[in-house]
Amino acid sequence: MNKKIFSLIYFYKCFVRYLPLILLITLSTTIISGAVCFFVTPKYKAETELMVNMKEISYGDVEANLNLIQTYNSIIKSAYIMEPVAKSLQLEEDVPELAEHVYVHSENNASQVFSIVVEDTDHEKAVLMANTISYVFQSKIKYVLNVQNVHILTKANIGDYPPVKPNKYIYLAIGFTLGFILSLMIVLWLEVRRPSSLLKKLIENLQTERR
Repeated sequence: MNKKIFSLIYFYKCFVRYLPLILLITLSTTIISGAVCFFVTPKYKAETELMVNMKEISYGDVEANLNLIQTYNSIIKSAYIMEPVAKSLQLEEDVPELAEHVYVHSENNASQVFSIVVEDTDHEKAVLMANTISYVFQSKIKYVLNVQNVHILTKANIGDYPPVKPNKYIYLAIGFTLGFILSLMIVLWLEVRRPSSLLKKLIENLQTERR
């Protein structure tokens, strides 16, 4: 019999022999991963979309100003914006703590449209923060940058949105993958220790040939 065919048949028989164990370990780790999701505090996301118009700038300046996302991000996370937001919403967190919940991103770096995103365990709080940050940014940015006006294109709203974290599908996929790999390692270990194992004899032969 061809060695490759023999090897395939042998490993297939091993897989069938230990299938209950493989299923038990894989399902157990998958279930545990799913259970972990229930103990992880969920986080919700609120997002607003804004457009910034610069005043009387040349084409070269446009090229530079279209890449201001990081600047906006730094300004929005600063006390200049966060302190009025905290005061308006009567939040107890200080500026660094609030800044951890906020980030700015743009789907296209060559665009004057960007989004302010807030993540928090309280969905209503995330929505209020996102909208308030947008209003404060709109009113104060003209004093620090060469900005003509800021348009709030989309406001955050409270709706039936699922939490963005934890992602239960990722947790389940990780649990399944780790469980399957772990089960194969255990099967390999058990098969090598089995007295009549062909795999054990193969390893012994390879070790003998190397001497």
